[in-house]
Amino acid sequence: MSFNEIAKKIQESAGISPDSLPVLESRLKEISTQRKIIHREIFSDWSRIVHDFNPIHYDEEKAKSLGFLTTPCYGSLLASHSEQYALKFLKILNTYSQKPLKYSAHSLQFKEPVYPNDSLSWQIEDVSSTNNSLELKIIGKAGEKSAVLSGIKFSDSLELPSQEEETFFSSTNSVDPHNINQYYKCLQDSNCSIPIMYPASFIPSTLLELLSEKTGKQEGVYLSLNLKFHSPPKFGKIKTVLFKPKTRKIQDSYFYSFKTRSLQDSPILSGEIKCVSKYNLIC
Repeated sequence: MSFNEIAKKIQESAGISPDSLPVLESRLKEISTQRKIIHREIFSDWSRIVHDFNPIHYDEEKAKSLGFLTTPCYGSLLASHSEQYALKFLKILNTYSQKPLKYSAHSLQFKEPVYPNDSLSWQIEDVSSTNNSLELKIIGKAGEKSAVLSGIKFSDSLELPSQEEETFFSSTNSVDPHNINQYYKCLQDSNCSIPIMYPASFIPSTLLELLSEKTGKQEGVYLSLNLKFHSPPKFGKIKTVLFKPKTRKIQDSYFYSFKTRSLQDSPILSGEIKCVSKYNLIC
């Protein structure tokens, strides 16, 4: 879709004045043509911030043994870049819309690895709407390669979480100002708000903690993340819960689908993460 077609669909869907169409198109083009280089130097800081010590991100031999060209970028880092694009889009949308919306859901499918020195950008593929929400389909491009497929939903209100299930595994982490500052440095951005993808980043690290407890290893790859947001995060302790997964074995690999939830005083987010490992976590 051209930027003009995207702007027209958004203008019609969000009840924006036709007079605002040229500036809306210009601002959408501005955020969609921005590119950021993924620097290997930030990987050690990112692993510490989100507690993800999967060796595929720092051990080149291990990464190559799993089919990567070199150590790939963290999925949580790509998700966080995608969130920043979503929030910039939402800011533009709410500047011109008569019915302000909230960032309510985000799904990501990791189709191709992103490597150090790749140039990352986001491209809108489609826009759709209902009476109380607007949805985007965007592609994260690493150079010319389509690496991440992302679905973003903006709604007039946040959904309540579904009923809790029996906890299979959980971990507790902290959200503090220093780590938020370091988080934005890794994203080559500046902000003081707490991004919801920061607590979401503890989901894959909790999976690695589970894997370590069961097998003594922290080796696996996550394939997709599908999240709904319920309330804004705040500073303090945060609990990440994994519920008993659906599992299937294909050849020598185990594919898992975990329902998950992040909580403080109340649920912050919930959803599902899909991952693959050569280890059996259920035995």
